[in-house]
Amino acid sequence: MEAILASDHPRRGYKIGGHDPSMWDVIGLPGPMFGVFYGENAFFENGATVPIEGQVMNYEPDLLFRIGDERINQAATVEEAMRYVDRVYAFIELPLLLGDPDELQDGFIYPFLMQATNLGARHGVIGEFLDTADDPDIFENLRNLTVISANTDGTQRSVYQVAERDSVHPVIVALQVAESLAERGEALQVGDLISVGAMMEAFIDVAVPIEGKRHVHYYIGDRVISVSAGFGE
Repeated sequence: MEAILASDHPRRGYKIGGHDPSMWDVIGLPGPMFGVFYGENAFFENGATVPIEGQVMNYEPDLLFRIGDERINQAATVEEAMRYVDRVYAFIELPLLLGDPDELQDGFIYPFLMQATNLGARHGVIGEFLDTADDPDIFENLRNLTVISANTDGTQRSVYQVAERDSVHPVIVALQVAESLAERGEALQVGDLISVGAMMEAFIDVAVPIEGKRHVHYYIGDRVISVSAGFGE
């Protein structure tokens, strides 16, 4: 199926589901799940109005890592992996949740259903970026990242802080994507993009209608990068 999709729709990026090893036994996973963003229209520019067109999308403040060196494929630790990421983008992911509502329990999608539906990878909005070479403390600053997401009047607001544990350092997803590709006989290339995953207080897999506009700000050390998106039919 992946080969058929890739033949007509170019890969635009990758994502990981269940990146925290401490959660694998809790939700019945043997390891992280792997997904691919396909198609020329997968990503929108900062400030764009995303056409919903009847799709049931979730809204997730996120980050994208850009690969700057193919030695990422041999990296063994998160510290080493960080050296081979050259850019961090503010990102809003808009996963398309294809599960049957009857299959959902309290907002939770079974892992096998998530994997079968490519983790919902469909659209996203790419915002401002930080070149990692400009921040000598980028590894620690990402470990202590704060994310603030809000609508235009601030009535829907989320504040998220990354946990200070190496197992959930955001760059762990680069190691996991490299491993997933290696299992397929492939490898990460320079310029590849990787979604880090949802960064919000309360994450619920059941999508709610998205209206108006959203702004997300990422506080990374003494830098702030932002992304905004509107939504319409």
